Amino acid sequence: MRKPIYIHTPKLKIARLFAAGLILAKAEKADLLALPYPKEMKNELEKFTRNLLSWNQLQKRIIELMGSYGYSWLNIEEPLFLGLRLIRERNPRLKLFLYGSISEEDEKYRLISDLLALALKCKLKGRIEVREWRQILNRYHRSQIEIKDKKAIIVVEDRSQIPRDSILVEALPGYVESPIERLFSLQISEQVIKDYIEYVTEYLVRYSTIDYAYFKWVKDRGFRGLIARLSDSFINMLSINEY
Repeated sequence: MRKPIYIHTPKLKIARLFAAGLILAKAEKADLLALPYPKEMKNELEKFTRNLLSWNQLQKRIIELMGSYGYSWLNIEEPLFLGLRLIRERNPRLKLFLYGSISEEDEKYRLISDLLALALKCKLKGRIEVREWRQILNRYHRSQIEIKDKKAIIVVEDRSQIPRDSILVEALPGYVESPIERLFSLQISEQVIKDYIEYVTEYLVRYSTIDYAYFKWVKDRGFRGLIARLSDSFINMLSINEY
């Protein structure tokens, strides 16, 4: 490896699964694996990847650290967490670096909760106050990642965290930004807010998993490209647990 490899991994369960496979394929050539997880869980994660802690024990500890929202957080992260054991078996010397924190996760949870409440308020009142949305979004700060190890694999959720001229691998090739991501990445406008409200009320609230809601949205919006062509397969696969 001549440069660090950045794996863009959207906040979807299936993206976490694909990321685990990509990391496993490159694990033997890496010295460091950087993950967007709270550093407070590093000891437990180290023990888990070395088979010194069971999956149930790890889950219990994470819920203790994160509180009630830890259940939904764990549901998305499960494929990558479980994949880490295989990755560690492939390369026992691989170092784990967690660049998040519990305080950051708490703030994200509060921010998303405030945005959801505002979306429902706008839906009921039938009007959008852009100023209110700006006030909430101004609280959001992206984590900065500084990895100098050339033999590092870095999992990121936001493309803006990836330095220029870096090696970028997409966990979901052809991925289309969801209205949630567009709300954070684009200049705030009434249309961007409307798209977000529609996504929340017509998809996230309606369907039981974020993955199903996302791929249903991709299909309904008629996007083209690889992710759109695969959306039917993903929906059929996810439908097994949807109803």
